[in-house]
Amino acid sequence: MPRLATPLARRRLLIGASAAAAALAVPVLRARERGAAPPPPLKRLAHGSLPSGTEFKGTLVGGLSGLAYDAPNNLWYALSDDRSRHAPARCYVLRLPPFAAGQPLRPEWVDVITLRGPDGRPFARQQVDPEALALRPGSGGQPATLLWASEGNIRARIAPALYESALDGRLLRELPLPAHLREIGRLRRGPRNNETLEGLALTPDGRHAWAAMEGALAQDRGTASPAAPPGPCRITRFDLASGRADRQVAYLPEPEPFGPAMPHGVADSGVSEILLRDERHVWVLERAWSLATGVSVRLYEADLDGASDTLGVGTLRPGRYRPAPKRLLLDFRTSGLPHVDNFEAMAWGPPLPNGHRTLVLCTDDNFNPLQVTQFVVFEVTTP
Repeated sequence: MPRLATPLARRRLLIGASAAAAALAVPVLRARERGAAPPPPLKRLAHGSLPSGTEFKGTLVGGLSGLAYDAPNNLWYALSDDRSRHAPARCYVLRLPPFAAGQPLRPEWVDVITLRGPDGRPFARQQVDPEALALRPGSGGQPATLLWASEGNIRARIAPALYESALDGRLLRELPLPAHLREIGRLRRGPRNNETLEGLALTPDGRHAWAAMEGALAQDRGTASPAAPPGPCRITRFDLASGRADRQVAYLPEPEPFGPAMPHGVADSGVSEILLRDERHVWVLERAWSLATGVSVRLYEADLDGASDTLGVGTLRPGRYRPAPKRLLLDFRTSGLPHVDNFEAMAWGPPLPNGHRTLVLCTDDNFNPLQVTQFVVFEVTTP
């Protein structure tokens, strides 16, 4: 079990301990909204939870941090962030029932894909920390593949990484990250531990993938103080033909948890997932927690075209770059969910009979019996 002195261990402990408080906290709206148009409404259709300790094919189901939908086969892929502790690093294949108001959203487990390293063997314990997933559709006779991101382990000098794997788990390639996203071992520079690659999404045309950092790089945050604002998160675009990064924008998460904060309590906020609505707009899932508020989750829409390109900028200094403008879409505490937990996975689902899109999300239970693996589906009632 990780030492409680680490940020990851503190997060898991505090998220579990504050689960009940989360439902009672009073949200404080601090969104930086852009434009006069009202946000597109999202209507909750269904939700469901897994019993604690659910097992499938000899693995403990949990830590679900990435989600992708395979429309031609009506299958879902769910990435576990298990660092090969409970079982080898893996991705689950499942089915979800038809979305209907009031019907429980209970998965039917289909298969487990063991992710493998360059040597063809399952990843060793602590070698990867899978956190984000996208399904790259097959084309031109080529089969579909899995794009997935690992947060790495900065304290152990393991850099974050972006991989592409076959559907049987074989590693096909590692996409090179920009130098500032994998710079480790230097004081006050590079990615911070447990604050690296957390979100991943394909563009609608399938030519690019955007990968989002959960938190700011050490040099972008500007201070080492735990009480400092979260700082800009870099979201990087990769050309999938070449595998190279070709654009990057900065995104500013809310500066503190969405509720009354404790004067001297540990708190955290950042990006937990992203999803492209179209080529220009990205939906960003922000997650925050503190002892006072518990878990808070909000969904924003950011305008990629409204941001400056930061790919060639070594350090983001206030006033010298233009972050992506954003507007609030949904505060999960007003969504009608009986409990808001640690949402980390988000994907578009099949369209409804009326033509509306569906948005499906899943929580990461951190393999903590005080938390829950929860699925929820929303109807997006406007384009």
